[in-house]
Amino acid sequence: MFFRIISGVRRTSREAAVYSSDADADVVVLPTEIDNHADTICAGKNCRIEYYTPYECSVSPFLEEYQDQQNVRICTALTAATIPDTGETVILRLGQCLDFHDKMNKTLLNPNQLRAFGISICDDPTDEYRPLGIQLDANTHLPLYMHGSICGLMTWSPT
Repeated sequence: MFFRIISGVRRTSREAAVYSSDADADVVVLPTEIDNHADTICAGKNCRIEYYTPYECSVSPFLEEYQDQQNVRICTALTAATIPDTGETVILRLGQCLDFHDKMNKTLLNPNQLRAFGISICDDPTDEYRPLGIQLDANTHLPLYMHGSICGLMTWSPT
């Protein structure tokens, strides 16, 4: 089952390309965290790149002493999660993400990006009216968990 998460347009600088990866690569299970400060989704090592767009951008860090990351490619990435109630594995298709799959040990989801494209997410553990998680469709709820003050779930790079 695929669910699509998309974002806005970036500047163009190179041709789009399909990313080919080793289907037999080791499965990497790592955190996918909700990050309200990220401008867009950041695909980490627990994602498999489906394809690159013809766009790239510069990424500015939150601290001035860190250097900007230049020419960060924009991609569509896949990550897998398990629905605990059913044991079903779902593949999340993350559109218009920043490609950090070779640099970050986690994936960052921006909840505002999800909401902007009609995906219902509750990342507020004090919300009495909605369960913590992502409502992928009318019948599919992907629960999120709190680890201290961080909301997220464990996902892996699908093979």
